[in-house]
Amino acid sequence: MACFLLPKSLCAKLEGIMSKFWWQKGRGRKGIYWCAWKDLCHLKEDGGLGFRDLAKFNITLLAKQGCRLVYFPDSLLARVLKAKYYPNLNFYKARLGNLPLLTWKSVWSTRGLLEKGLCWRVGRGDQISVWDDLWISGNEVDKLKDHVNNGNIQLVSDLIEDSNRAWNSTVIFHTFKANVARKILQIPLAEIAHEDFQVWREQIIRHLSEWGGMKNEKRIFQPGESLQQDCQNGGVKIHFDAAFNHQNYKATSGLLVRDVEGEILASKSTIHTDIATPFAAEAHAGLDAIKLDRDKLAIGALIRDIQQKKNRFVEIGFHFIPKSKNTKAYEIAKQSLLREESFYLEKGVPDYIHQAWESKRPRFPD
Repeated sequence: MACFLLPKSLCAKLEGIMSKFWWQKGRGRKGIYWCAWKDLCHLKEDGGLGFRDLAKFNITLLAKQGCRLVYFPDSLLARVLKAKYYPNLNFYKARLGNLPLLTWKSVWSTRGLLEKGLCWRVGRGDQISVWDDLWISGNEVDKLKDHVNNGNIQLVSDLIEDSNRAWNSTVIFHTFKANVARKILQIPLAEIAHEDFQVWREQIIRHLSEWGGMKNEKRIFQPGESLQQDCQNGGVKIHFDAAFNHQNYKATSGLLVRDVEGEILASKSTIHTDIATPFAAEAHAGLDAIKLDRDKLAIGALIRDIQQKKNRFVEIGFHFIPKSKNTKAYEIAKQSLLREESFYLEKGVPDYIHQAWESKRPRFPD
């Protein structure tokens, strides 16, 4: 099934055999079909039993083969197929050709699914077409169509300032509508430029997981918990957390630095704008913690920066701490978000942070 596109009639016959085996009471004894087969093919969390819809499962496996041709163009299979069927084109623009092999015809049939399912993650931006490729997360339309004519803007790299690895907000707001411009500014850029790469869109992963060809892993946080970590460097522990405002897409990171005896060495908060999600806010807080030792003492792209900067430490570790155990770092982030101001203070914290800590401290009757 991973190499050949099976006829739908054959898939239907195989599913019929499976259905009879499931429902019949014994050899020659017809049972009661208590549920439609298509309902049994739903995921277990959606009320089904997780059986395969063989036709869709077949297409999913073939799409994975086509995805390998895109991700690994230097593999032997990719080079052979490219030399024979699309020597001067990419896989998405390849033609079926005359008298094609069944394997190529089968994989070629999934081009539409791949083209709709794959989107770009921005690195340098020099491989991504602004108008023809999918690269804006959460964009309702597949490709940008209604835009202000700007002949100088062709690649995503044209929207990035090379000097400081930041979006050119003036050009972006001049070229795109306000809602699209805001989504572009929410895309994080790594401080160190890297190659652009393609990933599966979330909607397509959901469909493929329902078809049984891919896993859609979700991380679920329990109520009252968030993603807090601490990192250690030579006996110094940095607690960090983030607060996020859904209305204006602002976030703040709160950091608290302690020594091995628990004494406060420094505290810091930083305001971030154009943050898309709470998870992105947490990633920014993690990046601020990594940079704290260098600067002051110092969701794709942010993780790359963290991975790059953590190599500067002799020893570093990341640990999950429930929100109930990391309230002080969270209060730094929360109070800074309410006041919309950043700070950095050594040997202590501002008075209003102390007051917030005291208000949260449990009080016992005398």
